[in-house]
Amino acid sequence: MSFTNNFIEDKVKNANLEPLTNWDEIEIYNICHLMVAVDPTYSMPYEEFNKKVLNRWLELNDAVYYAAPRENFSYYDAAETARKAGKTKVMVEDLS
Repeated sequence: MSFTNNFIEDKVKNANLEPLTNWDEIEIYNICHLMVAVDPTYSMPYEEFNKKVLNRWLELNDAVYYAAPRENFSYYDAAETARKAGKTKVMVEDLS
């Protein structure tokens, strides 16, 4: 599968993700849902996904990114990351 910039742009714009949950008015999204929406076969290398897809989604949705290993992962911390950045959306990733 070819991952041209136009292909990625169209997929990201049309992802239509639903928040995983809301935490005190902060919408929390799961990175796995974005991966499936853009590349359901998981054929895009992780680094390329982060550079091209994740960053574009964050930009289009005025959101921030939060990642932590499972033992330190917290929706509260994710929401606080968004709040401190002045955002109402956060994309989360459990690094475990």
